Amino acid sequence: MPLWYPRLVRLGFIVLVAVACSACGRLDFAPKAATDGNVPAIDASIDATTAPLTGCLQPLGTVASLLQAHSQSVAIAPPVAILGFTDGPQGIQVIDISNPDTPTLQGSLLTSTGPAALAASDNDVLNVKIRGNYAYLATYTGGLVIVDIANPNAPTFVGGLDLPSETWGIALVGSYVLAANYQLGLAVIDVNDPAAPDLVSGFSSPFGDAHAVSVTGNRAYVAYPEGIEVYDISALPSATLINSVATPGTFLYDVWSPDNRFAFAVDKPGHSLLAIDLQVTPARVVYTSPAHATAQYRSVTGDGSATFVAMQDIVTGAVHGFDTTVAAVPRPFGPYAAIGKVYQVAVAGDLVAGAIFNTGALQLWRRQSVCP
Repeated sequence: MPLWYPRLVRLGFIVLVAVACSACGRLDFAPKAATDGNVPAIDASIDATTAPLTGCLQPLGTVASLLQAHSQSVAIAPPVAILGFTDGPQGIQVIDISNPDTPTLQGSLLTSTGPAALAASDNDVLNVKIRGNYAYLATYTGGLVIVDIANPNAPTFVGGLDLPSETWGIALVGSYVLAANYQLGLAVIDVNDPAAPDLVSGFSSPFGDAHAVSVTGNRAYVAYPEGIEVYDISALPSATLINSVATPGTFLYDVWSPDNRFAFAVDKPGHSLLAIDLQVTPARVVYTSPAHATAQYRSVTGDGSATFVAMQDIVTGAVHGFDTTVAAVPRPFGPYAAIGKVYQVAVAGDLVAGAIFNTGALQLWRRQSVCP
């Protein structure tokens, strides 16, 4: 679909697809109904007799970008990492992390030099994903941008898709990109032809503006300011809403799930991590971490046993870890100080990467054997 295609026609198509697909999909599990309804969050106590984890993350190398802007997003797929930039020269910087102790800058690309629709939009790169030789960028009001990084020293534009309103997050599923878009909610984009991505469906929510999306197996998790929705995406481009939880009084910034039984979300102004039990319908918040005194929680990711949160204070930041082996009662470890405000965190194997917002830098850590 060309970038200039009229939004009115596209949105009308989305409504038709969403209605037609309201009963599509299949379930891997059948969540039982909660007998006590959707209970409010509780502050689960931490076992004071358990020795705290220390020395979990070992600081490795850092590298400052040539773009002299704020780095707000990061993706790692060794031997490559990508930083996405805002509030200055908007674009991406490709970084060689084959030696994580001494990451080195490679090529950069300014989103303002892309297709005409991008040049006229706000091109802040709010989210980045890497697959093969392509990088997929969520560019705020610039929509989806696809970049060829086969030559990391000279990344080039491949294709793009203008989207209505702001796009904050993306996730990759086969030949589709899922986008968290303020107006569309969960948007499904066919990228089988990277040069001509096509919007094929969208699923709005009563929770309001979609802020983040992540995928585990055949489940998609969408974060809204005051709630989470879970979709079965086994039959894309159809998606079926199968669970949700309302979190009044929060502003959720990000969400992910290690196993489709529990999900973890970060409340930015609440300075807290939430654990959400997905094994009941509706889902319910079963843990809220003690609020940090000053640092905002900006993003969350991890693997089957550990969850990592990006934290930023007025001028400093850190990566905060949680042992989520027992998902209903996360065990905090860290936080581990960073060289600046950590806006987003990414994990690949034993590497943890942080986008350092105020300095435009990338910082790397390596998980040690004492880590969960």
